[in-house]
Amino acid sequence: MGMNTGRLARLVEDTINEGKDADQIADTLVNAMEEMDEKGFVEFLSDVTKVKAPALKKIFKAYWDMDPMAREDLGNPAESKAFLKQFGVK
Repeated sequence: MGMNTGRLARLVEDTINEGKDADQIADTLVNAMEEMDEKGFVEFLSDVTKVKAPALKKIFKAYWDMDPMAREDLGNPAESKAFLKQFGVK
């Protein structure tokens, strides 16, 4: 028996979109944190990613708990992906 069409479509979409959430969050962390408070961060990223609000709140707090030099390192894609992986973001 084959996979039903709806399930296959979701699998294809998830595969295509994998990494987009991490890329969007990393871009926000690197380029927009000075302008965002926690509420704005969570609201914006909840609208443009599939990441749930509790994880986004943890990411926001962890970002501001980081040493400023470590925050700068998030501009490196490998560093930002490793940071976000801690919160289940791929």
